Amino acid sequence: MVKLYEENGKNILKNIMKSNYEINAPCGGNGTCGKCKIKILNGKFNDISKNEKLLLSEKEIENGIRLACMTEFKDKVEIEIIEKEEFYEKSLLEIDNKKLICTVDLGTTTIEMNFYNKENFEKVGEKKFFNPQIIYGADVISRILYAVESKEKLREIQKILIDRLNRELIGNIEKLVLAGNSTMQHIFLGISPKSLITPPYAPAFTEKKALKGLEIGLNVTGIEVMPNIAGYVGGDTYAVIMGYYNKKEDMDNIVIVDIGTNGEIVLIRDGKFYVTSTAAGPAFEGASLSCGMRATLGALSDIRIDEKVEIQTIGDKPLKGICGSGVIALLRELIYTETIGKDGNIKSKNRYYPFLNRRLKEQKFYLTEDIYISQNDIREIQMAKSSIRSAIDMMENNYDKIKKIIITGNFGKNLDKKGLIKIGLMPNIELDKIKIVDNLVISGLYRYITGEIDEKFYDEFHQKIEYIDLANSDNFKRKFIKNIDF
Repeated sequence: MVKLYEENGKNILKNIMKSNYEINAPCGGNGTCGKCKIKILNGKFNDISKNEKLLLSEKEIENGIRLACMTEFKDKVEIEIIEKEEFYEKSLLEIDNKKLICTVDLGTTTIEMNFYNKENFEKVGEKKFFNPQIIYGADVISRILYAVESKEKLREIQKILIDRLNRELIGNIEKLVLAGNSTMQHIFLGISPKSLITPPYAPAFTEKKALKGLEIGLNVTGIEVMPNIAGYVGGDTYAVIMGYYNKKEDMDNIVIVDIGTNGEIVLIRDGKFYVTSTAAGPAFEGASLSCGMRATLGALSDIRIDEKVEIQTIGDKPLKGICGSGVIALLRELIYTETIGKDGNIKSKNRYYPFLNRRLKEQKFYLTEDIYISQNDIREIQMAKSSIRSAIDMMENNYDKIKKIIITGNFGKNLDKKGLIKIGLMPNIELDKIKIVDNLVISGLYRYITGEIDEKFYDEFHQKIEYIDLANSDNFKRKFIKNIDF
């Protein structure tokens, strides 16, 4: 049982998160995923909405189940949280009283923390969870607009993040090294992000930041934050380059694509780093899909449709939802079977694969009785993939020149290359030119804490970087419209 008080807000979901309780809410309170289920035990609540009735079963409604994001209360209430947050935690070694270093990939949607023994840099633990700031908006602009309203609101959106990080820290953390996009790094440090939305749209800082944990209320000895680059391109892109760059190899004509809510693209050419960013939204992290989830046990990992529908899940567990790599595989098959058209519209009937027709209901394609992809989900993916693809096209239109396209992010290595090309996220190039690697932000931060990347790299990098601003580009807008179709 959970007790909530009105002083933390009338909205149940926001109150739960501000009160440091855990709840599964991957859409961040947009009313699309239907996962933030609570059971009302005691108190005064608003009436159930039409949208809630669409997302809950009749039995759930009869049993007093509500969606936290659409439920408001007065004074104090007692509830039961039905589904806790999807949370990944892995302990590798006993930490005893060892001094540790923690690296943090502070994503707009997903946060990944890794813990290392300070003496030998051996990994001792790992955690992944949704960024609690999602209740202030799924995108960086929404969070900026909230944070710049007042000093109190900036402190509020910073505090919900710091509180969550403190809850997840383990052992004696001597140093925490963090990388995120410009917005995330500003808010983490309690620095107003106003400069990012006012001309010349530049970060308030572009140098590495070092401070004590107590300065922002974080229970660690020291903190280092990676330098912002320009615009919304922050320390996470700097870390990605640290994670991949190798002076001993030919690094010319390589494109690196970090797929996340804020997608970053790097083109390495003629000794220079051309960087840009684009707002992709959280669809590829599973957060904004009707049945979306992170890439954890039970998430759809692959699917084949031929004479029947064959589903694979992470860990071979019963299907729980659809993650980013899973939705790419699903769309690949729906396009191949002409269940959806080039325009992304779900067809009411499939004349080539009639056995699929029973799965087509109300502009949704059902994998099971409860798990489906909707027309709105497909639109989200179309917008996200067009945003990323158009940014890549702006960096390089002649793909014959490209030696490699490196794809990184929170997907792991489960991405299907053919699917990436089929849905138009990647250009139609040779499959062996596309390389999928684990999270390069984490790899880069590890190289940094071990000393493999030193201050010389920082100095050289800043002399060779060139920022490409897409915000006011008419050419980008034209490409975006062109790339929406599959």
